[in-house]
Order: sequence, then C-alpha cells, then structure tokens
Amino acid sequence: MFDLLSDDFDQRVLWTTFIGIWVLSSIWGVFVKTKQIESKKKKKILRIAISCVLVFVWLYFIVYRSLYPISLAYYEYKNDLTNEKIGVIYNIEQLNQDRMKFVIDDTKYTIVYSWEKPLANIGKDIVNGDVVKIVYGKNSKFVFNMYKQKTYD
Repeated sequence: MFDLLSDDFDQRVLWTTFIGIWVLSSIWGVFVKTKQIESKKKKKILRIAISCVLVFVWLYFIVYRSLYPISLAYYEYKNDLTNEKIGVIYNIEQLNQDRMKFVIDDTKYTIVYSWEKPLANIGKDIVNGDVVKIVYGKNSKFVFNMYKQKTYD
C-alpha cells in the first residue's frame, strides 16, 4: 500500500510542479503582451486580474483538490495516524483509474487502487453489502488496509 501511495504522491507532485511552472510562464506572457497597452490603469488591472485567476485556479484545483488529499494520506500512513472500523459497504464507485470511493456506514472513504497489485480484488472478493474491517487515515479518510469479515462485530 505504501508503494501505491508513494507513487501517486510523487506523480501528483510532478504534475503540480509542471502546471505551476506553466502558470508562471503564462503570467510572464501576460506581462509581456500587456506592455503594448498605453493606459497604466488598464494594464495594471488586466495583469492583476489574469494573474489572480490563474494562481487561484492552480492553487484550488491542482494543489488543494488534487495534491493535498494524497499528501495528507501519505503523511498519515508514514506516521501511523490511523483508525480502525468495521462496517457494511453501501456503495463502491470507481473515481478514476487509480482511486475508488466507498461508502461504509454513511461515511465516504477513498482508496488508492491498482489493478496490477490489488489490496483486495474489489468487485469479486469485496462487493456492496459485505462487512469489512478497514484501517484508514484519521483526517484523510484514505483506506490503507481492508479485510473482509464474516460477521459484524
């Protein structure tokens, strides 16, 4: 599981850095393109507005929505900040190729999932209605380990 978290974290850091460099170069391009505008007020407003929008979009969607959750899970896994819970799976949803979302006892959890190295064969071994024991991050709600249970203890 640590390998999956580590690979996903490293990949997202690289993408965040790449997109951050692209945003900075775009802002630089805006500054170069607006040199031709004669009105200082219009030039300043245009530069500030476009820069703020680009930085906000990068910070919110790339850093906060994409990098922050996996970095929090990575930190919790490395420092053993986990909880355990036994519950019934109400819903399994594939988010994208490497993440699945579970609803267990009305709480949403996410798992980094690999088809090559599965934690459990989800869809065959674990399905809706199964009783499972999970080990998950306290704040991130990322599942680090999942065991199928015979009964609800």
